[in-house]
Amino acid sequence: MSGASTDKSKMETETPRQEALRLLTEFYSNSESLTKSQVDAIFLRLSEISPDPAISEYVFYPEGPELTPEEIVEKAFSYKPIAL
Repeated sequence: MSGASTDKSKMETETPRQEALRLLTEFYSNSESLTKSQVDAIFLRLSEISPDPAISEYVFYPEGPELTPEEIVEKAFSYKPIAL
């Protein structure tokens, strides 16, 4: 992963939405060169910060055309859980 992913001061000032967009952009920009453990780390972090538990499904199993990182973030952060 790029140095930006591990820049602690940057991560401390990012909102979860900004961090998710950065991680997804990094994934899409570098997917051919990322190791499995780097991909796993990206999606683990996305699952921790996203209100939508299906965020990885929007990347790997989209319903319809492939979504951009911005569209994935918008969809995931618009998610509202059903109150039981």
